[in-house]
Amino acid sequence: MLLTMHLLAAMVWVGGLAFFVFVGVPLARQRPEWELAPALGRAFRPVGWVALAVLLLTGPLLLARLGFGWAVLRQAAFWSSPFGATLLVKVLLVGGVIGLTVWHDMVLGRRPGQGALRPAIRWAGRAIGVTSLLIVVAGIALAQGY
Repeated sequence: MLLTMHLLAAMVWVGGLAFFVFVGVPLARQRPEWELAPALGRAFRPVGWVALAVLLLTGPLLLARLGFGWAVLRQAAFWSSPFGATLLVKVLLVGGVIGLTVWHDMVLGRRPGQGALRPAIRWAGRAIGVTSLLIVVAGIALAQGY
């Protein structure tokens, strides 16, 4: 059940970003008067945050279920193993995507006069997408290594 929840939340997060990148943004560029990109962003925000919360809750629980509890995670030898090093990369990427998402949603996305902020908003959105894909790659590597 935990793995199913984790994978579904990952599908919602990455799938939502993919929809935004491949459908929403091109359509918004064709019809800028619709202001579609901000509307899609506001609509996805609660869904995306719930998906991230589920990922943050289920990820550590899955680790514990696999036998990687606090005792194991405190050992330096674990982090120098291939699995531990890959997990560390994934954890750092997750921290990065959370930081970028907070900056994108709570700082840039809430400021008035977003026309001047559009390059920063676009950059943050792209960085969130790339980082999310790297997290998926790290997750696949972890699944293969275990």
